Amino acid sequence: MKIDRAFISRIDTDADNRAIVRTIVALAHNFGLKVVAEGVETPEEVDELLAIDCEYAQGYFFSRLVDEDTAMRLLSDGHCGKKPSPQMAFKESSLVRSPR
Repeated sequence: MKIDRAFISRIDTDADNRAIVRTIVALAHNFGLKVVAEGVETPEEVDELLAIDCEYAQGYFFSRLVDEDTAMRLLSDGHCGKKPSPQMAFKESSLVRSPR
């Protein structure tokens, strides 16, 4: 299930958006679905998504738009085109918290 950027963009500051996203994630998990958050741009958004067990994310936080050759190279190199912060890592196409 994909969550639109309109809900993700203020997830760290808007309690209503956070509640909506949390509910969507819970509903998807109850149906055995994985969740993709669309339009993730900040470390704070990533932290919120990690806290509510969202499995996947896409957006400028991980990489700007790239052509097909660059995308294939990034995937084969095993990274998303941006160094992760000390608190987070993007690994195996999912969000995971890295050791502190």
